[in-house]
Order: sequence, then C-alpha cells, then structure tokens
Amino acid sequence: MRKWLFFLAFSLTSTLASAALRTLPPGGFVAELEAFEVTRPLSLLKLDGKVFEAAPGLQIRGVKGELIPLPKMATDVNVYAVREARTGYVWRMWVLSADELAELKPVKKPFVTRDTASE
Repeated sequence: MRKWLFFLAFSLTSTLASAALRTLPPGGFVAELEAFEVTRPLSLLKLDGKVFEAAPGLQIRGVKGELIPLPKMATDVNVYAVREARTGYVWRMWVLSADELAELKPVKKPFVTRDTASE
C-alpha cells in the first residue's frame, strides 16, 4: 500500500513539475528561428529576418530542457534568445512551447482612433 501511495504521489508531482513554465533569464527576446548556417568560426542565425552570429559555445535547450546541437535544430520554431552584452553573439536559446510563447509574446491590441472630424 505504501509503495502504491508513493508511486501515486511521485507521478502527480512529476506531472505538475513538467507543466510549470521554465524560468528564462531577463534581457532576451522572442523570435522565430527562420534559418541557420553552421560555419567556422561563427555560425549564423536568422531570427525574425535579422542575421545574428552565434557564440562558439551556443547552447540550445529544447522544450523539455534537453541540449540540442545547432545542426540538429529545426527551423520555423519560436525561440527565446539571449545575446552576450560585449560581443552581441547569441549565446543561449530556448525552444518555446505554445504556453511559453503566449506568456512571453504580448498580445497586440488593436489601435483605435477617435474620429474627431464628426465632433
């Protein structure tokens, strides 16, 4: 009976932990990874139409927290990227889930103007 309760409690806590959003560092930006080119000495990343250089030690984390090498990375995915302050190289990227994207990307409100000509 104790083993069963332990298993039930463990499975419940692991399910809740996996549903929690990751804590991402401040100072990054949300972008779509459109393309990349693995070159030497620095790889190139195309994020939202802009080309960035990747740091030599670029770390890419998947949705589950696993490390993804750049050559194995998919394109047309939303990422959270952090750049080095001194060099401007992208040195950390996280692939975002739909929930994380909704949390990070602000919803654009429609711009409403007041018609002053009729007043």
